[in-house]
Amino acid sequence: MNSEKSAKKVKKLKKGAMNVIFAVAGAIIGEVVAFISKNVSFLSWLGYKVNLGITSPIEINLIIVKFNLGFYFVFCPALVIFIILALAFGNIMFIRQSQNKNQ
Repeated sequence: MNSEKSAKKVKKLKKGAMNVIFAVAGAIIGEVVAFISKNVSFLSWLGYKVNLGITSPIEINLIIVKFNLGFYFVFCPALVIFIILALAFGNIMFIRQSQNKNQ
């Protein structure tokens, strides 16, 4: 009984780690595609970027400790598209791998 639970936990952990790896890979590929496509006239929409966040961080001084809080996101269509494609590809691979182990 415990081995079944631990096997399910390991499977969830593997799937989560794989999703993170594929999301990062999709973000990197999306950023490269956005950089390359911004100079191509019919693909320039892929390189359009929207910046969102606080450019200068907020400083909180507690005398003993100083905190700098802030965030900054850059969104572009290529980035979103490639992250979604990478996650879909990773999930398809994970499902096929699970099916092959069951056979």
